[in-house]
Amino acid sequence: MGLVDILKGFVTGILILILMAALPVYIISNSLQNTLLQQSFYEQQLQETGLYIKLQGLIIDNIVSQFPESELSKYGITKTDVKNAMSKAITVDWVKNETNKNIKQVLWYLNDQTKGVNISISLRPKIEEGGAILISEKIGVDKDTALTLLKSTVSFDSIP
Repeated sequence: MGLVDILKGFVTGILILILMAALPVYIISNSLQNTLLQQSFYEQQLQETGLYIKLQGLIIDNIVSQFPESELSKYGITKTDVKNAMSKAITVDWVKNETNKNIKQVLWYLNDQTKGVNISISLRPKIEEGGAILISEKIGVDKDTALTLLKSTVSFDSIP
């Protein structure tokens, strides 16, 4: 066995060691790229766990809890009425769309496609819509008239 054969064996051994070290890193990196950095991964997980439905319930329950029962009863409205109206305005599809939009913002940032993250959900239009649905059902007017009436009597300035 000559010096050339020893060098070949040494270089082959080094290359095998480098490959053995690099292969797991490549596999893990590829797995991360195909899961944690893909929006579809999060959408699938949220759908499978029913989180969109849970989020919808939490949002609606939080809105309903802002209305004291004593104030609602003055107008012949129950918390159930408010909850039903808000459920028509704040749908699971809307929650899914808003959630996915914000996930996309975070992933764009993590993938260096943007320099910052802007996460926001505007509830005001949905609360106004829910209020208009409630008024239209209670007094028998169309939704547009109910929305105009609602905006003329209630201020939504504090709601983002």
